[in-house]
Amino acid sequence: MVNNKGNLLRFERKILRRMHGPIRNPDNGEYECRKKTDIERLFNKPNIQSFLISKRLEWAGRAKQDLINKVLTNNPSGRRDRVDDRVSGGWTV
Repeated sequence: MVNNKGNLLRFERKILRRMHGPIRNPDNGEYECRKKTDIERLFNKPNIQSFLISKRLEWAGRAKQDLINKVLTNNPSGRRDRVDDRVSGGWTV
């Protein structure tokens, strides 16, 4: 699981490097690949890993709230089953 997270972050940086392009070194005039800190500063948003974690937490809260609502608003309708129907094998004395 840890390796997948690392791969995901690596892929995100690769895409952002492509989008923002190389940076020109003022000392020798050559182009260089942007560093991780440069990309984070340019993008200025949370990385994809923290975004996915926050979305999972939102979903978990929504699922929990939905379950609580189902329990609290349970409005049984109709008649209850007879005890004899619910007990398998009937009554034995």
